[in-house]
Amino acid sequence: MKYGRVWAILALSIVLVMVMGLFLSRSLATLNDGSAWVAHTERVRFQLAKILQSMSDLGNGVAGYQRTHDPRIFEPAEEAARVIDSELEDLGVLVSQDAGQQPLLKELNELAQKRQRETQEQRERALRGDNAAIEAEIASGEARRNMEATRAVIGKMQSEEKRLLDYHSEATRGAYNAVAIAIWGAAGTAIFLLVALTTITIRDAERLRAVQEELATTLRSVGDAVIATDSQGRVRFINLVAEQLTGWSNSEARGLPLERVFAIFNEQTGELAESPVSRVVRDRKVVGLAHHTILRARDGTERPIEDSGAPIWGRDGEISGVVLAFRDATDDRAARRELIESRDALREADRRKDVFLATLSHELRNPLAPIRSATRVLETPGLTQDDLERSRSIISRQVRHMASLLDDLLDISRITRGMLTLRISRVELRGLMEAAIETAQPVIAAKRHTLSIEWPQAPVQLDVDPVRLTQVIANLLTNAAKYTPPGGLIELHALLEDAHVIIRVRDNGIGIAPAMLLKVFEMFSQIDAGHEHADGGIGIGLALVKGFVELHGGSVAARSEGLNRGSEFIVRLPLQSAPQPSPEPGGSGSSRDAPAPTPAHARRVLVADDNRDGADIMALLLQQYGYDVSVAHSGPDAVAAAARNKPEIVILDIGMPGMSGYEVAQRIRAEPWGRQMLLIALTGWGQEEDKRKAFDAGFDHHLIKPIDPDALEALMASAIRTPPA
Repeated sequence: MKYGRVWAILALSIVLVMVMGLFLSRSLATLNDGSAWVAHTERVRFQLAKILQSMSDLGNGVAGYQRTHDPRIFEPAEEAARVIDSELEDLGVLVSQDAGQQPLLKELNELAQKRQRETQEQRERALRGDNAAIEAEIASGEARRNMEATRAVIGKMQSEEKRLLDYHSEATRGAYNAVAIAIWGAAGTAIFLLVALTTITIRDAERLRAVQEELATTLRSVGDAVIATDSQGRVRFINLVAEQLTGWSNSEARGLPLERVFAIFNEQTGELAESPVSRVVRDRKVVGLAHHTILRARDGTERPIEDSGAPIWGRDGEISGVVLAFRDATDDRAARRELIESRDALREADRRKDVFLATLSHELRNPLAPIRSATRVLETPGLTQDDLERSRSIISRQVRHMASLLDDLLDISRITRGMLTLRISRVELRGLMEAAIETAQPVIAAKRHTLSIEWPQAPVQLDVDPVRLTQVIANLLTNAAKYTPPGGLIELHALLEDAHVIIRVRDNGIGIAPAMLLKVFEMFSQIDAGHEHADGGIGIGLALVKGFVELHGGSVAARSEGLNRGSEFIVRLPLQSAPQPSPEPGGSGSSRDAPAPTPAHARRVLVADDNRDGADIMALLLQQYGYDVSVAHSGPDAVAAAARNKPEIVILDIGMPGMSGYEVAQRIRAEPWGRQMLLIALTGWGQEEDKRKAFDAGFDHHLIKPIDPDALEALMASAIRTPPA
């Protein structure tokens, strides 16, 4: 009986142990599943955070590239493009067993592909310099809507993970209840079961600790700064980047209030910003923290940051903590400010360009009015010789004025492109100043100004381009005359200082506002032309002065005590000899290197220009010089006329119908009768590339319209290749 009871008790114990074992087995399996699901959920959330970061990084770099034109600025976006697909694949593996996540995963993939296409197109536009398309794309808000849709999908996936986590958490709680029932029901095997349970629990705890360690290692390796807190806002963990930005180490920060470690302020007001933990706990969702946020580090260093906060959900469905992700936004804010400044500068440049074009139109129309009136006078029957001479003088003077405007435009273009060549020679300073005074004298006399002149008594020799330096001084004198009320005083002084010549032009005119002193030498910049005593210009005179002076190795500065207090321009030139550059051919054109032809008077000349008036008046002028002139108005007609008349000189326009002037020159040079002809290109195209193409086609000279007829005739008379047949 005793043994029977023992066996009965043993049997009962065995049964109880078996039942306990069954309960424990099922409960442990549930616990393992719950632990694994916690890790799985954290991996899914982490993977979603990585994908969201990559989606954000895809759009970075365009603004920076517009500012720097450095393709390396696209490297973060390109890295994001390389990893986004693998990140999505990893996410697909993680949620492959969850049917509820599949439609959301598909939608996220589509959004990622769309984001990749959009950002790739934006980078390509940036690399092409298509800023207008970029601005239009930004204005459309498509990228922003794509990111909002992405955040919404990721939020749904996180919600789905939470739902699954809640489900497994409930199962885990049931397992704990089963264990408790089994323990109470099997009191006789409590020690054994306690040992077994303790062993299993320790093993699971180690597994969970390993998962936590893996997660901590992952957070430490994240490129952004990360801080994790508990629900009360006490720091649990900060990664290496957060240590660098806050100045607190992980061990020092652990357990401290977040506000002490992560001290953030409003950039505009300087007031302490709301705690991120408070916002996340209140809103119970991922939140972007306040814009214009400044992080104050432990040592007092301040830097702008971009940040966001997300809740950490406990097994009970409540927030057990908050994780913050943030990064240094110094470069981004600077780039944004530079973009705004660049936009304002472009608007100002565009405004100045519009003013310049309007002024240039006005300046060109002004001489056209007297020219038109003079030509109408020339058509009047019974015109007297005085009227004829007066009309001719008006036309000649106004044409010279228009040509001067165009020459200034060409000069500023050459200076801007670094194509202007100085013709250096040794000249005496006083002669340059006298030539400049002679040029500016009509403007000075017209306004009844007094000109005070002072220069060194001893001769001063300079190695300069006399034409350009005379133009510099004349421009400054003319500028002073224009912006000084009638009857004013203009002073022109030159003196030696160290190894430099200092030339000063001072007036008692309308002066220059302080804000304009640094801008007067810029292209299209004008002193207020609305002043009642100021004559407007096209805004390039002082830019020419600056360009010519700097080409000589000197400098120019403007001074003024303010409006209506006069102004002074100071030119500083080195005395030492400048290197002698290769001289540019004279006149408004150029010639290729060739043996000097035998001077002779041509009998036959061919003028080819599709502008009939231009060709006919050129023919008339050359006939007055004694030439036998024929005219053609197209490329094929020019070739036919050259073959028929065998002229000694051919003057060709470049842009003609049927065949360009280049092709005509090549056709003529290809014929035995055309190899000795003197070919002159007379065209409005005056870039260096145009000259090179003309010489390559066989032209001997390249002249730019408008050309002085006397200079053209002199060139023809001195450069005939062979005497007339």
